Amino acid sequence: MKYCYAQIIVRALLVVNIIVGLGCFKPDVIIPPGHPAEGFVLGPEDVIEVVVWKTPELSRQVVIRPDGKISLALIGDVVASG
Repeated sequence: MKYCYAQIIVRALLVVNIIVGLGCFKPDVIIPPGHPAEGFVLGPEDVIEVVVWKTPELSRQVVIRPDGKISLALIGDVVASG
């Protein structure tokens, strides 16, 4: 089967338009940095999972203590509530 240059150009433009169109997509809701999601606050007794990139032996689940902190290897106590 022989393709003419016009068909190749049309298909290439279609692919480029799809890629550009997907690049323009943005979610309907954007939460600005520093603003917690409404209605969800971490507190004492909550269990969270801490994942350390490229160091799975440091990744683990921890329970937030009554004082609102968690203890992590290498860095010590960290405030996690609020």
